[in-house]
Amino acid sequence: MPPLPLTHDSHRRLKWAGAAYLVIILAGVSSEMGFRAVALTTPNTAAQAFALKVSLVLDALMLTADVIVAALLFAVFRAVNGGQALSAMIFRLMQAAIIGASLMLQLVALQMPEHIPPLLAAQSMGYDLGLIFFAVNTGLMASLLCHSGLAPKGLPPVLMLSALVYVAGSLSALLAPDLARLFEPAYVLPLIAETWFCIWLLFGRRKTAKATTV
Repeated sequence: MPPLPLTHDSHRRLKWAGAAYLVIILAGVSSEMGFRAVALTTPNTAAQAFALKVSLVLDALMLTADVIVAALLFAVFRAVNGGQALSAMIFRLMQAAIIGASLMLQLVALQMPEHIPPLLAAQSMGYDLGLIFFAVNTGLMASLLCHSGLAPKGLPPVLMLSALVYVAGSLSALLAPDLARLFEPAYVLPLIAETWFCIWLLFGRRKTAKATTV
């Protein structure tokens, strides 16, 4: 189908969504693989408490950016399919709500440092639960991108595959943790897909129309 024509406002929304997506990637990776990892390897120290606090701030920043991305993408892609765009936004917000709720366990961990490992393990399961909803969002966004005609042809299929990785990884983490460890390398695909999506939002060349409904 012909590419969805964009107004200047829609074009700017995609740019802002790309900037917020970059915040999600950087803050999320830094929090999970950086500061939370430090908290687990430096028990009962001031450095551990500081790492947990920084991790919380980064996660709060990530979730704020997630809400912004959800709203901006809905504003643009509702012109493609209003029902799908609304559903994608709702599922992304549900993911943010679940992950935000799981952060309460990290606040408890700050007050009970002797229980940090099990509390962070429970929080990690909250993340896995949230990613199931994000997988649905990713699949819906892949469909919207495909039907919009805006994105590179390879991006929607890669996003759809990453949605399957999220579902399989989260279900294995919740139901078969030993299997989940073997599945971890597959998360490279979602990282590539989301980075590609972010770059396209920021720098992709798109047709701008004089007027359209957004």
